[in-house]
Amino acid sequence: MVFTSDGSRNKDIDTRIGKANAVLCELYCSVVTKREISMTAKLLVFKSVFVPILSKEQTAEVGYLRRVLGVTLCDKEHRSEIRKALDVKSLLQIEKTQLC
Repeated sequence: MVFTSDGSRNKDIDTRIGKANAVLCELYCSVVTKREISMTAKLLVFKSVFVPILSKEQTAEVGYLRRVLGVTLCDKEHRSEIRKALDVKSLLQIEKTQLC
């Protein structure tokens, strides 16, 4: 992530985050809530769209938090323990409240 000299995020990054959230919201509103779409189809969308995005996001999030806490993968600290030690909520929990 790129920050400006005053500590705010780069405008380009905010734009990309906004576009990604719009796509996820559209999928949620047009796929997840539709009764006409089978559970199998909804799960295929989840596995092909959401899982790769969420996986990359969690990996980056926990990697950063590990560095802040001063632990490495060798320390075998679970991500929930790292978040608890730093009193930080998961990005997924934060974004969940912002969807639609």
